[in-house]
Amino acid sequence: MQKLVEHTAEDSARTALALLQAAVPRAMAQHAAGEVQGMLEALLPGLSCEPELRVRTHPDLADHVRQTLGGMLPAEGCFVSVVADPQMAPGDAQVAWQDGQARRDCAAVWNDIRAALAPLALPGIEEICRGRA
Repeated sequence: MQKLVEHTAEDSARTALALLQAAVPRAMAQHAAGEVQGMLEALLPGLSCEPELRVRTHPDLADHVRQTLGGMLPAEGCFVSVVADPQMAPGDAQVAWQDGQARRDCAAVWNDIRAALAPLALPGIEEICRGRA
């Protein structure tokens, strides 16, 4: 009986991981506009003395970022450019200033999640879907 419980628990963990692996990247891309807006709201007050800010984002987010910035720009004299960069992944954004930068990097977040789960040696979604887990 204990073996059955352990096997069921392992199967449940594998299924949960497969669901996360399928859902997290997509959810991050779907919620990117709100999260990028939140990132800008958090950063801009502290960057009000910067002479120039450059916001790079995937083209799908560029218009939203431009609209969002309209109501929250730092003090006069700060030049803010928004660059639609097709090389960036959907949902990613970067704010750069003279001495620093902040990034929203969906792949890095997912890689951090996978790294945290790596010691558990859980199979990937490909293995689970093939029935080898």
